[in-house]
Amino acid sequence: MNNKIITNVTDPHRNIFCFYRAPRKHIEDSFIFDEQLENNVTKSLINTLEYCNSATALGSFLALIESKIYKDKIHLDTTAGKYHFCLQSKPIIFPEVKNKILLTISNAPSDANINIPNEQPGSRPDAWIFGDNSFIIMIESKLNTLPNEKQLEGHLKSIGWLNTSYFRVDLKWSEIYSCLKSRLSEVVKEPDHFIIEQFLKYMEVIGMAPFEGFTNSDFDFFLVYDENEDYKPIVKKKLDDFSKLVYEKLPPPLRQFYSERYIGKFTKESFWIAFRRDPKSVSPFNHCNLCLEIDGEGLSWQAVIRDGKANDNFKPIGILYKKLQDSAFFNDFKMKLSDLGSDFRIEINSRTNLAGTGRPLPGGDLWTPKSILYLDSMTDEGLNAITSLLIGISYPGVIVEQIISKSNPLLINSEQLIKQCVNSLLKLHEVLLLLEK
Repeated sequence: MNNKIITNVTDPHRNIFCFYRAPRKHIEDSFIFDEQLENNVTKSLINTLEYCNSATALGSFLALIESKIYKDKIHLDTTAGKYHFCLQSKPIIFPEVKNKILLTISNAPSDANINIPNEQPGSRPDAWIFGDNSFIIMIESKLNTLPNEKQLEGHLKSIGWLNTSYFRVDLKWSEIYSCLKSRLSEVVKEPDHFIIEQFLKYMEVIGMAPFEGFTNSDFDFFLVYDENEDYKPIVKKKLDDFSKLVYEKLPPPLRQFYSERYIGKFTKESFWIAFRRDPKSVSPFNHCNLCLEIDGEGLSWQAVIRDGKANDNFKPIGILYKKLQDSAFFNDFKMKLSDLGSDFRIEINSRTNLAGTGRPLPGGDLWTPKSILYLDSMTDEGLNAITSLLIGISYPGVIVEQIISKSNPLLINSEQLIKQCVNSLLKLHEVLLLLEK
């Protein structure tokens, strides 16, 4: 009998655009690997535009370019049907055309570094698109670095465009993704639908797609981690993008309070990112943070209370235990937890070293759940039980969290998901503040 778990995890290598890469042996290999990926994603884009009907992928792509040219209105003709595409070559003859366009593609922010080798290769653009006598588009693409202006100047000089009239358009890969994805729902004929869909999925694999929510594959991945580790970068990129969008939506005072977005450890069980306080501050609550976590169960956001034992009067766990002996704080804390809502819970953990045999170590602790209570009806008995666990566990760790189950449709609605996360983090922050008063 085969008891193997069958999941919906997408295998990136089943994608027609994905390619295998040898493992990196040296740090200096990074540029070579990035260049290979840049070349492959550019080739994938050109193949998508070339082998789909010109009215679908190419038409949408050209319309996106047109929309970026604000000062002059141009029309890139897609009706003639005479298109030519080139990759990493310089055409021998340049026809006279109405519109010349220098197109750069990169997902890098405006303040990113320019990553180029010490020795410049020959001035050879990444790709060309020729639209009969209507247009020529010269393409220079990067992934997460900015195009090098000297390199672009070399391209322009080598083809005689340097002192002529041309349009400059700068796109992000995420814009191309959104453009083609919005078009996909209208494309029903094959092979166009299949090719565009495969290209979009490939962009998700390499982290060039914008955040649009989470899928079942993102959670099921943790159930078959060893069998599909190539999916790991997709999960990591999604939670990273989600955390950035959430952090940007937090009120400025809260971003000042939690001044650092910290990328946590990626294990076979989960991956987390924390919003931390300034590590240089001297507050005993420095390690009490807000956190986002993804695992096989779903997505959660948390308030984390950690450090010390119940008898450590100057550590968060000891401060919480001591305050719970005060009836006024006991009632305030109970009400604060109850007000969070029925879909929140409190989890009491035992913290040990990674081997599970001794005291937790900085940067290397194992959290093992000992008790979970849902907060829809937090009673005196429930809070008393929590208090007993704090004294009964050598090194307790407390997590107050809301979990969005992987079956929840909210996960594919990125805008609403971000909104709910922000609102919940504001409530969880109040729980931490109450402890510090």
